[in-house]
Amino acid sequence: MPTYTATASAVNPLASRKISAQSIAKSHWQPQERARHAADWVSGNAQIKPTVALASRVLGVSEPLIREALKRHHHNGNSTPTALARLSQAWARATPTERAEFGRAIGVNVVWDDAVAPNLT
Repeated sequence: MPTYTATASAVNPLASRKISAQSIAKSHWQPQERARHAADWVSGNAQIKPTVALASRVLGVSEPLIREALKRHHHNGNSTPTALARLSQAWARATPTERAEFGRAIGVNVVWDDAVAPNLT
């Protein structure tokens, strides 16, 4: 049976940088600094965690409609995702390779015993 060996990979600190829209709104950045952050966002080197207000402005939809969609999307009646919703979303976004690595990382027996076997009966 092959064994899994974790390999180190180079990490680009900019690519994983996350900025909340709220922190941007409350910052006192000069235009040049705002432009640098905008350029990072556009080029994919930074992720912006949007607020409902930002999403409303960017997508041209009302805030109440967004909040209602969040409630439906998270299946729990409020706008905070449940652990199950977060797991489901992460699984849906994962590549087949990432899914296989996940199974190896937590152990195939854990996946089987905790997730598959209970659904067989």
